[in-house]
Amino acid sequence: KYINEQVRPPFHFQDTHPDKMDERVKKWVEKANINDSLYLYGPVGTGKSYCLYALAKLATANNLTVKIVNMTDALEQLKSLFDQPGYRAEEYMRDTFLRPQILIMDELGAEKVSEWSNAIVYRIINKRYELSRYGTYFASNLTPEELGKAYGDRVVSRIIGMCKDEKGENKGVIKIDGKDRRLS
Repeated sequence: KYINEQVRPPFHFQDTHPDKMDERVKKWVEKANINDSLYLYGPVGTGKSYCLYALAKLATANNLTVKIVNMTDALEQLKSLFDQPGYRAEEYMRDTFLRPQILIMDELGAEKVSEWSNAIVYRIINKRYELSRYGTYFASNLTPEELGKAYGDRVVSRIIGMCKDEKGENKGVIKIDGKDRRLS
């Protein structure tokens, strides 16, 4: 099953549905605009990725272009492209992170943090922040504070700024907690 031609959900997320998302995420969706962003964080297995795939289905049902990336995999792919002739890493960055209307970044902060990954993540976040025509949805096991320690204040400031509503409130920063669903 494909959400659309760009996104093939992993087996465990093929049956996701927006009606089954966390209630706080559903409330965010009710008030969200196309350029609103969302940062979901919390312990492993609590449903953050589930929400992202359900949001992808909702966005594609509304004819939006969606790209879902696992940040660990995307950074690994990007790193490997620097040594390959023909296909440039910049093209991958543009196609993966800048073109989609809705970009979904799963597992932000799960990758090994290095000077290189910090620079790349900053570039991605900064470009999405500058574009802000379209939303970016993030999921991480890291709180915003922990993410700041990993990537620096500039990255977190931009993410939080992207998640604020028109009144300047952080409506798009949601902690998803509870038991690990995979162990239940």
